[in-house]
Formats: sequence, C-alpha cells, structure tokens
Amino acid sequence: MKLLRPYALAALLCGTALLPAAASAQPPAPETAQALVGKWRHQTMLRTVDGQALPPQPAGGSGVAEFRADGTWSMQGPGMVSSGTYRWLDAKRIEQTLEQSTSKYELGVASIRYVKIQGDHLSLTRIQDRKEMDKLMPAAAPGTKRPDELIVTNVFTRLPAD
Repeated sequence: MKLLRPYALAALLCGTALLPAAASAQPPAPETAQALVGKWRHQTMLRTVDGQALPPQPAGGSGVAEFRADGTWSMQGPGMVSSGTYRWLDAKRIEQTLEQSTSKYELGVASIRYVKIQGDHLSLTRIQDRKEMDKLMPAAAPGTKRPDELIVTNVFTRLPAD
C-alpha cells in the first residue's frame, strides 16, 4: 500500500481525473459557492483502497489550496505546484481542470471532486478506478498491481483571510 502514496499525492496536487462529468443538475446555493472561496491548509489524506480504509495520513499542513471567486484554483505543496480552473457541476461537485503543474503528464486533465464544507473544514473527495489510473499515471512498476478503486478524501482547514 506504500506504493499508493505517490499516486494519491500526485492526484491531490495535480487533479487526476475520476468520474465522467454529468449534466449539471442544480448549482450550489450562492453561500456554498462562496464558502469554497479562500485559502485552505491540507491537514489529512484519507484513503480507501478496494473497499479497505487505510490509516489516515497526516499532511502536516504542508500544502495550501486556494479557490478564487473567478473560478481559478492553485495548490502548493512540498516540491509541487499546480493551478487551473474549477466550475460547479451541481450542489455537491466541482470539476477542476489542471492548466499548470510540476507533473506535466496530467496537463489539461479535468477531475471531479465531491465538496463538503462544514464551518472551517473542507473535504474534497475523488473516486478513481484502475482504468483511469492506468491512463493518467506513469506505468506501474513491474510486479505491482494497481487497485481496482481508490477513494481519496483530502481534509483542509480554512486559513485566515489575508
């Protein structure tokens, strides 16, 4: 399972694709859309691999994501920087497109993330199947098997406004 950590971190910082975009159902309430805007410090990564929950992986607050009202986002973490655009698909999901990144193999890729905001806490969840991992990530090392499904939830806390 240790091999999954680089994939999960790359997916967090680079916006790995997960689910096909669905037709927009209902946009979020204005207060929900506004609640996403701001800077968020990455605290923990929760992973479920093929239905088995792994121990929480503390991030130590080393990554900072920012969502802006103009539909752009950025993420900075140890040795990685990424940015792009986002749009609400419905009241619970955003689609992020990766436009700049230190991981060049995912440029232009769109990912769908489930958004949950409770006070100063943000959770972004993505679901990825093996076909998508094989398509977007570097080749798996010989003798290693990727999971059939990877669910990653990244938990953030809001940073004070500048």
